[in-house]
Amino acid sequence: MHNSQNNVIVGKSSPQKALLKSDCLGCHASGGSEAIVILGGSSFPQVYHQAVEDLAGGNFAYITGLKTGGDGGSGDQYGHNVVTIPGISVDSITNSFAPGAFSNGHPGRVFENAGITCAGAKGCHGIRGNGLSPMDAIRGAHHADAEGVANGSDVASSYRFLLGVKGYEVSDWKNSSPTHHNEYYGLKVPYDDLNMNCKCHSGSVGSYSMIPVPPDGTIGEFCATCHPNFHNAKGTADWPNVASPWLRHPSDYALPNRGEYANYNNGTLIYSTTAPVARTTWPITEISSSVTPGEDAVMCLSCHYAHAGPYPDMLKWDYSKCTSNSASPSECGCIICHSAKGQ
Repeated sequence: MHNSQNNVIVGKSSPQKALLKSDCLGCHASGGSEAIVILGGSSFPQVYHQAVEDLAGGNFAYITGLKTGGDGGSGDQYGHNVVTIPGISVDSITNSFAPGAFSNGHPGRVFENAGITCAGAKGCHGIRGNGLSPMDAIRGAHHADAEGVANGSDVASSYRFLLGVKGYEVSDWKNSSPTHHNEYYGLKVPYDDLNMNCKCHSGSVGSYSMIPVPPDGTIGEFCATCHPNFHNAKGTADWPNVASPWLRHPSDYALPNRGEYANYNNGTLIYSTTAPVARTTWPITEISSSVTPGEDAVMCLSCHYAHAGPYPDMLKWDYSKCTSNSASPSECGCIICHSAKGQ
């Protein structure tokens, strides 16, 4: 509490917010051999570790090389560059300019030459108010964490403390099987004007207003607050210069109930943790092991890890193995939805 014990400093030598001994990394980025660290009866999910199995969000170790990917590589292309993690610096590929930002730089320029933090004004978790430190942004959320149904009403009640995001959380942070996984919320058709009218800046929490939040509470809209053109429903170019054909992969779109898509996961319609879907009905109160084309939706996390992963572009599989008639669903998640391509 006073950063001392027996007249010796404990934890970090510099003062920390909220009487803490350390920052986010002190609990969640041990760099050790366990994906979940148990201390004093509490469990701490690790976002930076050397364990064989990663948690659902992925592992920043693939960036530093502490852990190598399934293709034997590591580096900036494997994840988000959270610059507070030792060994991670501003992205050498994008300069931490968010891909999919508008041509005028917004909102991608927020991170230019600066990189990303866990929380705060330049982070993902907590209140993303201008100038907020990570500790101020997340303060108090752990004491009221809503395990299970997360309705997005405040930081503690939002999916994994991503303000405004709705979903259903499993207690061990693992997408381990069709019957045990997080449930994500999505839309059948994305909000058409997400990139226009500054819709993302409609949030208000306490004394903070006009902060970035997903308009409908979907994980895809949350990602779009930094990568808006990857979510755009209008066309191929930066708004307003949209055009046809539309060459972007759908996100927050219902999986079509026709053709190859109706045969999700080899026609079994069993939920795949390799290429998961989002549910388009709220509230989500339980885990479902089945997928319903026409109802369940494609989302950003259908293909990508949130933090970092073992393959380039944060993909959940090795895209170089996605060749027609040769890849299996375990090697290429593409063919879980595009079922005819793997036959």
